[in-house]
Amino acid sequence: MSARIIVAHRGLSALYPENTLLAIEHAIAVGARAVEFDVQLTADKMPVLFHDPALDRMTGKSGQIMECSWRRLQNYHASYPDRFNELHAGTPIATLAEAVDCFLQWPAVLPCIEIKLESVEYFGLTTCISRIIKIAEPLLEQALLLSFSKQVIEYLHSLGFRRTGWVLEDYDSRHRISAEALQPSVLICAREKLPATAEGLWPGPWDWMVYQTEDPKLIEQLLRRGIRYIETDNIKAIAAALPGLFNG
Repeated sequence: MSARIIVAHRGLSALYPENTLLAIEHAIAVGARAVEFDVQLTADKMPVLFHDPALDRMTGKSGQIMECSWRRLQNYHASYPDRFNELHAGTPIATLAEAVDCFLQWPAVLPCIEIKLESVEYFGLTTCISRIIKIAEPLLEQALLLSFSKQVIEYLHSLGFRRTGWVLEDYDSRHRISAEALQPSVLICAREKLPATAEGLWPGPWDWMVYQTEDPKLIEQLLRRGIRYIETDNIKAIAAALPGLFNG
């Protein structure tokens, strides 16, 4: 049986601003064996760790990240002020290159890199993927590349990258047909969209990943259903509640 893995969703995002080196490093420090993070491109095509196309939630500034240069973006901070107030003021926005350097120090940790659809649509598929692949190249044998876009996964496969995760927008027959044709290594689904019984999970050459929950009992139930990866915002709390999943 494959090892069951709790994935730190955007790092230890319950306690630190999501998608920052601060959140990633604290997740690894408490035992995370997999960390998911998001990548967008700036106006000058710098891959950075950021979820939203809009800047306001994380930085308190207006504008779109795809229309903001990296030079300008360095004057902003990923402090998530509405959630953390001034607690993490000054936290920098991380580049993908900085995340690569971080994960190369932890070869046993699985980086789950989500390529955000907004950047793909804004800059085009080949431009966006080539920029991300170029920076992430030292990490690619260690990483899992994720996307909501079937076209992104198909393109990655055409380039020879088979360690991919497709995020399902819906759990329905149309997506099942696409999954069987696509055959990613991981299928990813929001937990509320899963069928009620284990018999409903689609069999195939993939593992399942579910996002996200901070409930240890629910995590145990999902694991018993055969789901290999479960994302959580608070991996510190889950490590304390379910220590057996973090031993080795």
